Amino acid sequence: MYMRNDKNTAGLPAAPFDQRAAGRPVNIGIFISGDVQYWRPLADQTFLYLEKHLGLLNCKINLINPQFINQRLYHQLNIDCAFIAQHDMLATKGYTQALLDIENIDYVGCGVEAANKTYNKKSLKKILGYENIPVTAYREVSRESSAPYGDAFDFSSTHIKISTLTQKLWYGENVIDIRDTAGAEKQIQECFKFCDTALIEPYSPETVHMACIVVNRMPLAIVKRESNASCYPYRYTADYSLSPADELQIEQFAEKACDLLALEGLVQIDFQVCSEFGVVLENILTHPPIYPGGSFVTALDKANADPGAILESLIREAGCYCVI
Repeated sequence: MYMRNDKNTAGLPAAPFDQRAAGRPVNIGIFISGDVQYWRPLADQTFLYLEKHLGLLNCKINLINPQFINQRLYHQLNIDCAFIAQHDMLATKGYTQALLDIENIDYVGCGVEAANKTYNKKSLKKILGYENIPVTAYREVSRESSAPYGDAFDFSSTHIKISTLTQKLWYGENVIDIRDTAGAEKQIQECFKFCDTALIEPYSPETVHMACIVVNRMPLAIVKRESNASCYPYRYTADYSLSPADELQIEQFAEKACDLLALEGLVQIDFQVCSEFGVVLENILTHPPIYPGGSFVTALDKANADPGAILESLIREAGCYCVI
C-alpha cells in the first residue's frame, strides 16, 4: 500500500518557497514526454506554461526527459520537487512515480497506486460502482472474441461509444449510430489496431461533456468541453448552462472519487451529463495537460484564480509515497 511520506527527510520542507530567503530557489524538475504525435505537443505546451509561471515564483526549472533517466541517475537530478508533464505509459501506469518514490523525490500529483487504479477503465468503473458513483454501462469486446460484434450492441440507446480498455489512446470518431452494425464493426477493428480489448458504452447524442478540475482534492471549477466530436486538442469553455443540482453532484462525485482513489495534486475528472443517463463519471486524468483553451487554464479563468498561487499550493502539498 502506498501512503504519503510525512517524514520530511528529503525534498521540500513544509514551506518550500521560504528557501528564497536563504538565497536558494526551489529546484523544480519538469518531466516531459509524449508517446504519440498528438500528446507530445501538449506536453511541450504544459512545460512552457509551467516554466513561465514557476519562473515568476523564482523557481529554478529543469527540463527532464524520463526516457533517458534510469534509477541510477535519479539521485543526480538534485531537484526539490517534480512536475510530471508526461503523456505516455511511463506516467500513466506509474513507472515515473515509482522511481521518484524510490529516490524519495517529492512530486506533484498521484502516486503509483492511484495511477494504476485509473489506468484501466474497466476496473475503474468497478471501483467507482462499488461506492455508488454512477458510471456508464459497458460491454467488453476482445480481439479474440468469436461472437459477432453485433451481439454486444444490446443497449437501449441508439448510439454507442467505443473506447480502449486502458488510457492508451485511440484517435478517431468513436461515437456511432447503433443501427449501423457494419460501421460499428469497422470502428472496433480500427480500435484493435491500438489495443486488444474495447469497451462499448451507450451514448446519447445530447450528451454534454463536463470536466471538474480538482486541486489538492478540492474542486477548483467545472468547465464544459466545447465539442462532442473527436477533435484534438479539446477546447473548453466556462460559458454553459448546468442545473445547480447537477453541478453539486459533479463536485460531490469528484471529491468522493479523489478520497476513494487517493488522487493528489492536479486532477481532471470527466463527466457526461444528459437527460437519459443523468450525471455519470466518464474518465479520470491524473496528469492533465495544460494548454491555452484547455481544461485547467479555463478553470483558472472561471475561478478567477492566480496561476502562481495554484502552482505554489500544488508544490506545498507535494510529497513522495512510501510502501508499507
